[in-house]
Order: sequence, then C-alpha cells, then structure tokens
Amino acid sequence: MSKNVKTIKELADELGTNKTRISRIINKNSISTQKIKNKIVLEDNSVSLIRQYFKNEMQQRLALQDKKLLEEYKSEINDLKALKSP
Repeated sequence: MSKNVKTIKELADELGTNKTRISRIINKNSISTQKIKNKIVLEDNSVSLIRQYFKNEMQQRLALQDKKLLEEYKSEINDLKALKSP
C-alpha cells in the first residue's frame, strides 16, 4: 500500500478507536474514500480531516470535564463555608 493512504483499520489503531467509529465520522462528514484490493482507504487529506475531528472532539471533552470539576469544587467550597458558619 502506498505511503499516502491508510486503511480505516490503520487509522483507527493510530487514534485508539475502532473501525466503526471512523466509518461513522467518514459518513457524517462526507469524507472521500477509495477501495483498493477490497479495503477502504483514505488519502492524506482525508486522514488529516479525521485527525482534526478527533483533536477537536478531545478538546471539547476536556473543556466539559473542566467545567464539571469547577462546579464540584464550588459545591465543596459552599459546603465547607456552611460548616464553618455558627
């Protein structure tokens, strides 16, 4: 296989996910694929799009986790303040 293409399986392994998730991203975002020797492959630009999608998704998850932690800390501080009051 050429250097400038990756199979869905190769990309899934690289990104730590499964083929089904990569396929859903491909379908959802209308990313072009090719079929070579009974394997679906992605060219460099398609691989880059999927990597960017994963990067954005991870950043959104981290932001949501940060928001949840902040809310938990605020709640704990309020609980401590309530205990401190006479």
